[in-house]
Amino acid sequence: MPGYFKKNKVYLIEFYFRNCWPCVIKEDALEKLREEIPDSSFQIIYIQNGKIDDFESYLETCREKKNSAIRYYDNNGILSSNLKLKGYPFGMVIDKAGKIRQTENGFGPEVADLFFDKEIPLIKALLNEN
Repeated sequence: MPGYFKKNKVYLIEFYFRNCWPCVIKEDALEKLREEIPDSSFQIIYIQNGKIDDFESYLETCREKKNSAIRYYDNNGILSSNLKLKGYPFGMVIDKAGKIRQTENGFGPEVADLFFDKEIPLIKALLNEN
């Protein structure tokens, strides 16, 4: 995925749809993750599936969520289809070189601690890489 992202930034890309309960739970967890890693070289990007949600639903989500995350609308779910996503939420961590370093499929309260135990050290390590 090189070329799509600014160099020297670490990204967490999160694919979701509005009425996905695990997606809602994970977004709360991602806000806590953002608080744990306030580094400006770390960015969370949400991509809402347009095959499942209409554009008005996307706009409503943008109005409701007032956080530092960037949000995009995947019109007709084209990007999600090209990536062959099988479930939601689906997250990927992109390193400073634009390489996918980790993917996560699904989420629930029972795995929240495990998620933090894996994600925080990984993202901090990637931020410290040259």
